[in-house]
Amino acid sequence: MKKGYFKTYIKTLFFIVVIIAVIVTAIYFLKDEYDDEHFETIKTDMLLLEGKTKVMSETVKMKQKGASYMGKKLKDALSEEQIKTLQDNKLIDTSKKEHNYYVLEKADLETLGLEVIDIKGYYIVEYTNNEIIYSEGIENKTGDRLYQLSEIKKAE
Repeated sequence: MKKGYFKTYIKTLFFIVVIIAVIVTAIYFLKDEYDDEHFETIKTDMLLLEGKTKVMSETVKMKQKGASYMGKKLKDALSEEQIKTLQDNKLIDTSKKEHNYYVLEKADLETLGLEVIDIKGYYIVEYTNNEIIYSEGIENKTGDRLYQLSEIKKAE
């Protein structure tokens, strides 16, 4: 083996290691940026939904003609197992009669004029206190999975 060949080999190996380190670092920061953007997108979608459902809730309370809640009642839209999971995770409390849970799916969002919201699961709206719950949840920076808009607001 020639002496010059060995130096070239070491330089090439060093160059490849540096390139790999730069790529891994870039991927790490891009993933972190994507996660932050995804979190903010879900939060914004939930805030939009909160505004629409608050207006709807007020029109129902004022007993305007033709005003009704959007979505399907929780017990009509979800299986008992899904409802039990939500209760076990303390996301919903169906024991109190004053709670008014409705499930909103993609078609309901489109009816509300929120077709820009892209969801994997569904949203649950509690019209009495206007709590918005996202069935898929969203992971925050600390790794906690948040489901309720009120939790997301507190996490900020």
